[in-house]
This record gives sequence, structure tokens and C-alpha cells, in this order.
Amino acid sequence: MLLANDFGGDRIDTLEKINIIKSWYRDVLLLMEMKNSASLFHPDCADMTKEFSEKITLQGILNSLKTLGRAYRAIENNANKQLTLESMIFKLAKLRQTQGMGALNG
Repeated sequence: MLLANDFGGDRIDTLEKINIIKSWYRDVLLLMEMKNSASLFHPDCADMTKEFSEKITLQGILNSLKTLGRAYRAIENNANKQLTLESMIFKLAKLRQTQGMGALNG
């Protein structure tokens, strides 16, 4: 899977990238619950983050964060990085389809 290959070569780099994605989901949650963009970690993505926050459910965000956390812990514990990332990406895509994100396609 090409996207999983784009996550970087070493374990530390991969963990950092998962943390960046987790922080973006934190921004989505912040916008969903507080409608406040002043505290975003990623203000450069505010428009996309706002759109995403309007289309995903709270449970979808929480499940996505759980998926990211599981992948992080697995890679931290030396699981196969490629398989872990592919599984994470498939689970996030499934959550997008089942937790209110099917309408957001671009």
C-alpha cells in the first residue's frame, strides 16, 4: 500500500507522524465541541479541519484516536510497521464510511 510506504523509513519517524495525525484529530474534536479555532495545533488546516468536524461523529473521532493509539503502541513494541500501518489506514477508512464520513470525499 503506497500510503503506508509514505510514512517514513524508521520507527521513530513513523511514530512522530502518527502523533501528528492524532493531534489533527484533537483539532477536529476541539472544533466539534467548542467551535474555537484559536487553539488549533494545525491552524494551516483550519478549513479542512472544520469541514471534517462537521461530517464526523464524536464516536468516529474517538474510534479514530483509539485506532491511531493502537497502531502507535504496536509499532512502539516492534510490530511489523508495514502491516500495522496498512491495518490502521484500512480501519480509519472504514470508520470514515461507517461513522458519518461517507459524504466527505475530497
